[in-house]
Amino acid sequence: MSRQMAQIGLPGQRLNILCGGDVDRATGRLLSVAELQQALRFALTLTRTPPEENQIPSDPGRAAGCPAQELSPARADHPESRDRSSIPGPALPVPDEVSAGGSVQWGASPVPVGSGIGERPVAVTRPVEPSSAAVAPGFFRFPLADLLRRRPRDRDRAVTQVLADRWPGRRRVVFASLTGGAGRSTAAALMCAAAVDAGGPVLLLDATGGAGSDLASRVGAAGTRRDWTRLTGAEAETDFAALRRRRGGGGDADGAVCVVAIGGDAGSPPPAEAVAAGAAAAARSWPLVLVDIPHGRSAVRAAVRAGRVDLLVMVCRGDPAEIADSSEFLRDLTDSGELDCGQRALVAVRADRRGLPAAARRALAGVCDTAAGPLPLAHVARLTGRRSTAQGPEAVAAGRLLAAAAGVTPTDENLTQEH
Repeated sequence: MSRQMAQIGLPGQRLNILCGGDVDRATGRLLSVAELQQALRFALTLTRTPPEENQIPSDPGRAAGCPAQELSPARADHPESRDRSSIPGPALPVPDEVSAGGSVQWGASPVPVGSGIGERPVAVTRPVEPSSAAVAPGFFRFPLADLLRRRPRDRDRAVTQVLADRWPGRRRVVFASLTGGAGRSTAAALMCAAAVDAGGPVLLLDATGGAGSDLASRVGAAGTRRDWTRLTGAEAETDFAALRRRRGGGGDADGAVCVVAIGGDAGSPPPAEAVAAGAAAAARSWPLVLVDIPHGRSAVRAAVRAGRVDLLVMVCRGDPAEIADSSEFLRDLTDSGELDCGQRALVAVRADRRGLPAAARRALAGVCDTAAGPLPLAHVARLTGRRSTAQGPEAVAAGRLLAAAAGVTPTDENLTQEH
């Protein structure tokens, strides 16, 4: 108690109880409460500052004319005399003699005092920082990365749950590669097989510009052709809606899957802007739209710039150099602000019958820095031929993770609303 009383008042007071300042040296008697209060009032008058300054001198004792040896422990450089206004404390009365000179800190539980006349101290409430639990339910920053980086058993359970539930909404998935023959059509066919097995209709747009569509034979469904000029008009949405009514009613693969080959000028690939417009029009009636584009950096960058891509699947062989090139390309897309590859891109690596080599597995460690993560494509022996149909339990099992990755990826419309 005596230690707290010794620090009552401001720095620079002459009275120090711990050093015997409460004893009258002339008579040897203890000072009364009234005398202690008078000494405190005297200390307050010495330490007043003008309103325009509102600062305590660097050496309060010398500013008040007090010798250094008579200063109390409540000096400005004492740890217990520092500003602790952020600590809540009880409201204490302020003496009437305190004018508008400045702020006063009281004892062991200080509270700030306003500079106006007649104001009283109030308890200060420390603000509470918002926690991560305040995030809206159902919103995750990186849902695709969370799915791909789980342990195999936990990931399989999550994939089963995603595909067992109702399809979350419209998704546009673009299959791309930096080199030819990487297996884009095979990866698209595997995702299609898993999505159809889960009960979702799929539309595949073959935008490679070839004369014949290998994608239709891969999927085992009937295909149609569209000129790229029919994808940009107002009737494009009506055409895709009519195609959905004719082909999407059945439960088999022929009814739930439709392949549209988009022709370009003189056998060249169609413009990326037209393909993006066609995918946007088709997404209004088809819940899952897959787009197969030509290989190469320029074609992939043009497709990303042309339209909103919900998921970009970079397909490559199990070659460390090809994996590194794909990862570097995704880093360029992220740095330029064209695509948030951290939650909208993955690297699908095609394995052979012996699996992925050790060098390829080591190269996949760097993918997580630029994309949501790697996704190994299981080898299906009977899909070695280019026109082999990707159907059956083996193809469904190989494409389940791809279909679930498209399901958990947030659409560009939802992402804009949540941010």
